[in-house]
Amino acid sequence: MAKYILLTSEGLFARAVDNDDSKNHWSNLPGHGESITISDADYEDIIRNKKFLNASAQIVNVEDGSSTSFSKEDVQANLNSHKEKIQNGIDKVENAPAVWSNYITSLNAINLDSISWPQSGNSWVDVLASNSISIPGAKEF
Repeated sequence: MAKYILLTSEGLFARAVDNDDSKNHWSNLPGHGESITISDADYEDIIRNKKFLNASAQIVNVEDGSSTSFSKEDVQANLNSHKEKIQNGIDKVENAPAVWSNYITSLNAINLDSISWPQSGNSWVDVLASNSISIPGAKEF
């Protein structure tokens, strides 16, 4: 499945999406510009805060040393916030992409008790990805 970076109308990073339904939804909203197709590896690195899109619309590596310690409570709070943003999208957007409901189902199935805490990473998403847990919609909302 194709992965995309969506840009604002000013050419800045707006969001990263991993499916065409989400890309089409966001691209049709005011303030969004073009989309850039990216590799699976670049998508994973972007959602894990290991890479970012610079002002020249180039994907570049994040400087080393940005790792932070995360407690289970930190990650749970971020996970809950992420689920809330997606649920708000589902509730407020007429004809919201069906994949958003799948995101919620996947996120609700995450068991943080299977991880030894604390964990270090570039972001809470990176911590979970390092433990083989994927976070759908991580840079979409």
